[in-house]
Amino acid sequence: MDDLNQWLTLIANVAVVGGLVFLALEVRHNTKVSQIQTHTELMNTGHEIHNWKRDPKFAEVVVKARGGFESLSASEQEQFSTFVFELLNLWEHVMSAYRKGLMTESYWVAWNDTFHPSLKDPSWLAVWGSAKSHFSAEFQAHVDSYV
Repeated sequence: MDDLNQWLTLIANVAVVGGLVFLALEVRHNTKVSQIQTHTELMNTGHEIHNWKRDPKFAEVVVKARGGFESLSASEQEQFSTFVFELLNLWEHVMSAYRKGLMTESYWVAWNDTFHPSLKDPSWLAVWGSAKSHFSAEFQAHVDSYV
């Protein structure tokens, strides 16, 4: 009877270890799936925002804004501000996804390197100055590190 109990205990322990290995593999797989889904969703959002530039009139606003935010009419300032705000919002979501482990470091670096050069544009800085308080303190500090 003692031998039987030892064998049953051994089998139970092996089953537990096997179950833990299986669980670890599932978690790893689910993490990768979540990362892919997050990246795809963020890409789609980015494409939707950039569809604005397909409108020739709005493309003119973007080009005109390069001459300074004050060179835009009130309605153009509103359009441009909304566009930049949405891109900043996307950038913050990308940063959040990275911090939560839903994005690999290489994707984060690529996204971040796409956004921060825009901060050299004085019109972007004008929008950032007025919109900054709508973002998390962590994101504010991140963006401000490039300003």
